[in-house]
Amino acid sequence: MATHVRQTVGRQPAAVCDTQKTIAEYVNKLPCMFISAFRSDLSDEENAERSKKLEKKVIKSDLTYVKCIGHRIAPDGSEMTETSFCVVNNGYNNGDFIKLGIDWCEDLENKAVMLAIPIRERVNQRRLLKIEGRVYNSEGGLKEELEFGVPFEDIEQCFVKAYGKTFELEEKAEIVVTDLTPPGTVNGHMLAHYRFEGKYPWIK
Repeated sequence: MATHVRQTVGRQPAAVCDTQKTIAEYVNKLPCMFISAFRSDLSDEENAERSKKLEKKVIKSDLTYVKCIGHRIAPDGSEMTETSFCVVNNGYNNGDFIKLGIDWCEDLENKAVMLAIPIRERVNQRRLLKIEGRVYNSEGGLKEELEFGVPFEDIEQCFVKAYGKTFELEEKAEIVVTDLTPPGTVNGHMLAHYRFEGKYPWIK
């Protein structure tokens, strides 16, 4: 039976950052999840409670994250404001990170969660970077695959794919950076998986 790794993770105080620039820098280096608890069929009060619930999940993950404010147009023409998160995978294996996003999506009864994953391929003796977008539904099914330009710059396209064509981000966001580091060795991947199992034993 696996020995679960318990680790006290340090985190820096929340700070203000440039939304587009900060998220672009992370997406070009590490897998990122784009998720919101907002639902257009619910009241402002209900959505506020859902956002608090999601934020607790994000904080519990011990991963670095950017908390963004976005705006989109409702079917009736009114403007809706919602809180969204870009969660950076700076601590788990990619497969576990994807499962985590799907678990949150299912628990919140969301339609989809969007992930952007940088992939480095060797072509003619050169290592080339591409950014793969994946949209999963709450049952873990892959709804859509995308390929973004490199270097990745247009952050809003991730949110647009996840939430709707009219989504616009505010220029400033809140970032919380944690001390976890991406696993880079076989042993590191094992420890990251044990840590994930200890924190999320119900996710298989």
